[in-house]
Amino acid sequence: MSNWPVITLGQICEFKYGKSLKQPDRLGGEVAVYGSNGIIGYHNQSLTNGQTIIVGRKGSFGEVHLSDSGCWPIDTTYYIDATALKADIDILWLSYR
Repeated sequence: MSNWPVITLGQICEFKYGKSLKQPDRLGGEVAVYGSNGIIGYHNQSLTNGQTIIVGRKGSFGEVHLSDSGCWPIDTTYYIDATALKADIDILWLSYR
């Protein structure tokens, strides 16, 4: 038996809601736009800060994706980035499933 503490996911991070970005408003560029099932386009600015975990909340509920840099998760997703971590947690470790 291990001595690891048992905690809830909510104790170490917050799931944030993605923000709407309709197709005509996506200006191209280098920033990936994520929907529930992965990349759906590109934009010229990011919503997130650095590496980001994207989780589908509509359509492909529960699909998990990892962006190596800032991105734009749309409103069919939740996301976790550096600003959503409540402790010194490695986001790459958190993304393993």
